[in-house]
Amino acid sequence: MFPELTKWWGELRESWADMSVLIVALLGVILAIIPGKVAELEKHKRFGWLWRIGLPLFLVLVGVSGFLQGCNDKAQFRNQISQLTSQVTVEATRDDIANLTKHMDDGFNKVMLAIQALADALRGIKSKPIPPIQKQPSLGQTQQPPPILQHIRFSQSRVPSTLPEAPYGTRVIIQTDISVKRPKVEIDFDGAIHHGDFFMAGRGIYMIKVSTVTNDDKSLVVSCEFPEWTPDAPIVATVESREAVTVTGVRLLQ
Repeated sequence: MFPELTKWWGELRESWADMSVLIVALLGVILAIIPGKVAELEKHKRFGWLWRIGLPLFLVLVGVSGFLQGCNDKAQFRNQISQLTSQVTVEATRDDIANLTKHMDDGFNKVMLAIQALADALRGIKSKPIPPIQKQPSLGQTQQPPPILQHIRFSQSRVPSTLPEAPYGTRVIIQTDISVKRPKVEIDFDGAIHHGDFFMAGRGIYMIKVSTVTNDDKSLVVSCEFPEWTPDAPIVATVESREAVTVTGVRLLQ
């Protein structure tokens, strides 16, 4: 009973911004169609105050709460997009720097070989042909594909930390190929972590959302009663630590 009630309440909150607009619009149409009936109800001796005072207050409450919910959803989505795009920008910049360094090294090697060949020619020494420069794989090509465990795929990257006492930040993106109700996921690290939090991409409403660092400080357990964890909404977890850490495994606890 409780899980179903939690799911129902979560779905209501998630859709409340749109539902509030619909409720206000429908009541406005009804009041416009039957103004005479509404006037009669307002003159009722016992319940007339409900129509004179209660209905306007109800419309104001629905409209304002829906507006605030919409603003909150928009702010959360903007924050999620900012975090994900900043990570992509950092990774792209790192790849660009690595490629630039590789090309500079290749060019420098070619110049040195050409100068050596010219010096050998002036001395009358037959130089060896310049060997072709072997292309080094780019940073993206050297990374191993993320492991798949129990319908789970994850990737990790370094991100800035927001905590002065824990200057190392690590972001873990976890995807699933099945829908999971009431997800509870454990993320294991090779070192101690200080703090962690998570969100589901594209989701702004949560019920009983919990992020807990285990007693040994080497794992982060994230869970929520609502919404469901689906393939189109990956879990994005960010942890801060005093030293650099690496994810050693991710597993579903249910």
